[in-house]
Order: sequence, then structure tokens, then C-alpha cells
Amino acid sequence: SNPWDSIEESLIRRIPDPDRAARRRAIVALGHIGGDPARQALRRYVMEESSRNPYPVFENDNRTDQFTFPADSPLNPRTLQEAVRALGHLGDAGSVPMLRGILQSHTDPRSGNLFLAEAAFEALGRIATPEAEEVLVGAFGGLLDYWSYVGWYSDHPALYACHGSPLHARAIEALDAI
Repeated sequence: SNPWDSIEESLIRRIPDPDRAARRRAIVALGHIGGDPARQALRRYVMEESSRNPYPVFENDNRTDQFTFPADSPLNPRTLQEAVRALGHLGDAGSVPMLRGILQSHTDPRSGNLFLAEAAFEALGRIATPEAEEVLVGAFGGLLDYWSYVGWYSDHPALYACHGSPLHARAIEALDAI
């Protein structure tokens, strides 16, 4: 009475929903129970959305203090992060080249979307193939010093030494997971 194919298809149809909360719920559900159609739909969504960086160029200022992240804000990073994490939950080895591209494009604190890069590290740690591990090691080795990232997350320069870089933490967690 509950055919999985139609349930999965109904969740896939919600990915472009204008209601960001409904979109995120569908993406999270697909990340836990999706099959090949979900993987393909999530990859398409991530490819399209990852090219749109909603954050202004970081000019070594506490620019994120100006941000608010209500669920309906276009600056809210959670929906895209969840789509990337969903690919990891589903063990989508086919997304590794795309995740590599995300890390190449989004680990520069001046112009990247570090929230997206964090999720890419997490997904690669869950995919855990030799190719995913190779991407992780290369991307982790290419990160700048941690303090280059701390300010992006809105810490005042006087506090940089008191905080870590979430990007480094996610990379280390992903490598530990493998």
C-alpha cells in the first residue's frame, strides 16, 4: 500500500519546492532512504546550487555578523549542506568528482562558501571509497592555516587563537571516519 518508487518520486519532486523548509525536509528524508533516483536528483540539485555562492567576498572583516539565517533566508546554508550530506549518507561514490570540484572551488576563505565545503568533507568521509579518501587527503593538505578560516565564521581577530576552523575539523573527522 506504500510503494517506495512513488514515495521516493514525491520526495524528489519537492526538491525544487519554493518553501525552503519543505525542500530541506525532502532532502533529509531522501538522504536517509533514497535510492538511485534520489542520488541522481540530489547530484543535479547540488551541481546547480553549488555554483551560486550567496556570500559576499570576505574582506578580512566580521562580515558574517551582518548575516541572519532564518529558514527562509537565501543565506541560510542548511538546505544545500543537507543535500551534500545526503549524498554521503547514501554512499554515492558517483558524486566524488563533484565533491572534489566543490572543495577546489569553495575552500578559499576569500571567495568560497565554507559551509558547502564543510558538508563536502563530511560526505566524502561517509562515502569512504579510495577515491574519496584521496580527495580528502589532497583537499586537507591544501587548506590554509586555521586562522585564515576562523574570521570567515565571524570571530573577531582578537579571538582567532581561541577558536578552531570548522573546515579543518570536518576534514579531520572525515579522515578519521575512513
